[in-house]
Amino acid sequence: DHPGLDFLPLASGELFCMVPERHELAGRGQVSAAEITRHPLIGIDPNDPYGRIMADIFARNKLSYDITIRARFGTTVCALVKAGLGIAVIDQFTVAQGGYPGVALLRIVEPTKFETYMAVKRGAPLSLHVEHFIECLRSEMRAMDPGRKRPAAPALRARKK
Repeated sequence: DHPGLDFLPLASGELFCMVPERHELAGRGQVSAAEITRHPLIGIDPNDPYGRIMADIFARNKLSYDITIRARFGTTVCALVKAGLGIAVIDQFTVAQGGYPGVALLRIVEPTKFETYMAVKRGAPLSLHVEHFIECLRSEMRAMDPGRKRPAAPALRARKK
């Protein structure tokens, strides 16, 4: 919450475990949160909103874990995993379209659903271009999982005339 911002829902996503393609877990289709904690973990600071999404998996399962390498961005985390420096929990949007050859993505056994939002200035009307951009972004993000029924897009906040 922030008094000067509104948060507009975009899409739901899931988390995956990313491992180098030659890692001992790479041939598996899924992995548990407990198994993830047994390997060097690359991640985002758990106090960061993005890092908190990853940390919640371990907190919900009362698992302690150690982030051996901390990065600021998901794309940096992916590059470090590809370099063989550890494994990571990463969101489906960061790894969309197979942009990271040389790694394997494993489903996480535990539920990992999370929501994404767009922050906009509270009280300021959105331009038609911004409204269009948000709708395009929602459409692209929801298309990442073709098996999921696409929910109706939430209405943008009312525009003042």
